[in-house]
Amino acid sequence: MLALGAATAAVQCTVVNDVDPCGATAKEVRYSTPSDEFELVGHPQAAARLPDGRILTLYEQKSVTDTSSVRLVVLNPATGGRFDVCGNNADLELSQGFGTRATIVTTDLPWTASRIVAVVAWTEGGSGFSRAVKYQLMGADLCPRLPFGGVSIAPGVSPTDDVALTWDASAQAVWATFHDTRNIYRVKLTNEIPNPPSVLVQGQLTIDSYRTAFAEDGRGFAAWFSSDSTLEFLSDRRRLKALLLGPGAEPRVAAATAAPTAFELAVPTAFRTPDLPNTLSVAAREDRYALAFHGALERDTRPVAHVQEIDAADGRPRGKAWRLDPSTGEGHGRPTIVYLPDDNLLAAWSSPSGRGSVARLFQSGGRARFTGLNCDETRFAIGVRAPQENRGIPAVFRAGSDVWVFHPGEPNGDLGAMAWWLPYDRLWPRD
Repeated sequence: MLALGAATAAVQCTVVNDVDPCGATAKEVRYSTPSDEFELVGHPQAAARLPDGRILTLYEQKSVTDTSSVRLVVLNPATGGRFDVCGNNADLELSQGFGTRATIVTTDLPWTASRIVAVVAWTEGGSGFSRAVKYQLMGADLCPRLPFGGVSIAPGVSPTDDVALTWDASAQAVWATFHDTRNIYRVKLTNEIPNPPSVLVQGQLTIDSYRTAFAEDGRGFAAWFSSDSTLEFLSDRRRLKALLLGPGAEPRVAAATAAPTAFELAVPTAFRTPDLPNTLSVAAREDRYALAFHGALERDTRPVAHVQEIDAADGRPRGKAWRLDPSTGEGHGRPTIVYLPDDNLLAAWSSPSGRGSVARLFQSGGRARFTGLNCDETRFAIGVRAPQENRGIPAVFRAGSDVWVFHPGEPNGDLGAMAWWLPYDRLWPRD
């Protein structure tokens, strides 16, 4: 076992048990199709893994003329090469019109004589109240089962931003949760006819950066930013709120309210800033949940990202929030987090000084951990840099024995969606 302490950064790498813990290298490919437009990841849960190991991942092809299309790519987990999608050797366009913030979940839904292996959802439409949440069912042959452009999850409800999906094996259904300006809704997806939506949370003044995460036991939580009054809204003040969820996305009782209702998290107040809005990411394991939230803690100060863990049973805070990188005074744009084995949590974010995406490994509770990439506990660069762009959201997840990060990069001077991955035991060489 490699002894790692506070002075790890000053310790030179040595070979332990015939394994060099340092010098880890990752693979990287551009998985978006190069075009005259730019391609990026629009949701922290934009990738999923099929049982046979293939990686399903989404990106959005955008243009300066305000067009955006959601596209699906299937990757070989060993090489990063692209498999055919529905008989096409290119990516598969799913949205019709302005599609954005796309997310995906793998499933095992019955469908006539076949199965539905994945569900994709996205927000479609421009600004204002014309937006709708659309979804598409992907068959075992990775061909769409619904009409091109998808089907509206909740006709008549005009969502503002984000949608989240979770697969419920016991109910043989996918639960979609999403929001408009005041309410959070839940819809059960079992076939091409969506069930009517039910209201999970109602009467919020605002809802921003809505996210959900579920652990393997089927429980999870939702989190979002909100203002409690018009004065707070006008002064750009946002509170961080959460709702504990059980299997089927049913609300659970929280300690703060002694009821299955939303509660405010006792974390530093975040203020919205015009140049880099609040962003939020969540992660779940069976005993605890984590939130990475980005915002200025006081007005007119630079936004930074913190991570706060809460207890999975009742939502109580577990310790204090910690900064992703307190060694710099810069902001940590669009943070994304995921729990990994061995009590690890991986965070990725956009770094101005790092000229692109960077990441850092933590132990639960906030102690930075050693990685085989830098041979210390500091942050490390994620692949090709994107120095001129601060767009998109990194998506991180574990697929089999590998850790993947999907992020923006400029391999040839133009912005594309990149896939970066390496074995987990090289990221954190514990033995």
